[in-house]
Amino acid sequence: QSTICELKMKSENISKTLKAKKAEIRCKVKENAAELCIIKLKLKDKQAEESEQKNRTIQLKKELNLFKQEYCKDKCRIDKKIGELRVELKSIASNLKLINSELCDAQIESTNLKCQIKDQNESIKQLDSTKEMLQQEVKRIKETADSTI
Repeated sequence: QSTICELKMKSENISKTLKAKKAEIRCKVKENAAELCIIKLKLKDKQAEESEQKNRTIQLKKELNLFKQEYCKDKCRIDKKIGELRVELKSIASNLKLINSELCDAQIESTNLKCQIKDQNESIKQLDSTKEMLQQEVKRIKETADSTI
């Protein structure tokens, strides 16, 4: 019987130890379950954050593509306008050269005409002087003719 009592005591001790271990394990399982729940919530938050980042990245890529398209359109339009302005500028430069050449020719002609006018004015002065001299000569001849008659 003592063996049975010893066995019962050992059995009870083992049972108590097992219950204590079981309680300890339950406690750890509850702690782990709580931690797991927190980790799952954090994981959901991270997944939501990642999803938001992906959506934002997709949106930014779309905006970037639209920007690139608009940039290309604007660049093409501006390049075309620059080409047109260059052609217009060359035409204006050519016209300015022509006008400058014509202006130089006109200035030379103006200088020549001024010289001619100056020469003609000198000739007119000489002719006026000669005319006056001839008129006085005619007057003198008339007076001489009148006095002889």
